[in-house]
Amino acid sequence: LAADTGLIGSPVHAAPDKKKSGPVLQCKCILNPQLVPGHVVRLDSAGVKGDFIIRTVEHSGDSHGAEWTTSLDCVARKL
Repeated sequence: LAADTGLIGSPVHAAPDKKKSGPVLQCKCILNPQLVPGHVVRLDSAGVKGDFIIRTVEHSGDSHGAEWTTSLDCVARKL
């Protein structure tokens, strides 16, 4: 995901998930039903570049509104 492929704004570092896998990165993009937990997503923004594992996904939209987005919580992919 990059600005030209649907990334909205810049990814944000969230509080670490101590129980699972450390630091969490949150990002938002235009609605993309192909993004599902467990899959790898490549992020390319000014502050973050690399592959991340999707932990949670929230798709949102309203047939009477203009916002159709997907919000992701991701963690760094360990090689």
